[in-house]
Amino acid sequence: MKLTNHGWSLKEMILLSSILMAFLLVAIFMIIRLYSGLNKSGITNTPVVHKYSYTEVENNLLEAALDYYNEYYDGEEDIRIESSKLRRKGYINSNELKANDEKKACEGYVVFSGYESKAYIKCDNFMTNGYEGD
Repeated sequence: MKLTNHGWSLKEMILLSSILMAFLLVAIFMIIRLYSGLNKSGITNTPVVHKYSYTEVENNLLEAALDYYNEYYDGEEDIRIESSKLRRKGYINSNELKANDEKKACEGYVVFSGYESKAYIKCDNFMTNGYEGD
């Protein structure tokens, strides 16, 4: 490249610009690849939305209520634990209470009587048999 008093020629400017653009494209590609790799490994905080069936939502609620029951109750019977209490205490989040076709999280409760426990949920499009409203 021969520099003159007139600056760079159009050919030289296009060549240098294309090299710069190639480096930028490679850098963008590498950043996207790195970010997706971090996301798959669970390092980033990008929330992953799972799609649960109604049965899975009931199971999620039951598992959270069992954890809560084991921590706060000592084998007591006839206990009813609401999903709102479990969310407030951090045992379950709204995503775990959201079923496939629902726009918002389901509400519900778990009843402990004797050695049995049963989860009941109420969603916009579904309600567990035996659900008793508040």
